[in-house]
Amino acid sequence: MKRFLLALVSIGLVTMSVNASYAADKYLCKWTGVSGTNKAIYTTNMTAESFCGPRKYISEESFQACITKDFEELKKVYNEGKCKKYMQKIHSDTNNTARCFVDVTDDPADGYIINCYGPTANTFRPKVEDLYKNKK
Repeated sequence: MKRFLLALVSIGLVTMSVNASYAADKYLCKWTGVSGTNKAIYTTNMTAESFCGPRKYISEESFQACITKDFEELKKVYNEGKCKKYMQKIHSDTNNTARCFVDVTDDPADGYIINCYGPTANTFRPKVEDLYKNKK
């Protein structure tokens, strides 16, 4: 019985830690800096490497410049409270065969981020996009 309870608690802890990794707060940051007007997504658990990773495909110099300049500038804007928090809205189709997760701010002009899943996601996504396109 002790082993069963220990296994059950262990599974619960693993599940909670996996869910917590997806619970990071997401922010839209817009600012004008050295390189002009910038717009980026910032999450509270973001690292310089995760933000700048795609720059490695351009060059090592681009990657290092991103880490030392771009990411530091993004963190500064976030720490100054100049970023807007995204809210997540979930839409399901009538048959529950598709689900779309939409991240939006209070300002429709900021746009949205949409991710859809399920076997009918390709036909459901345009309907959800129409809900947000018309709000700009």
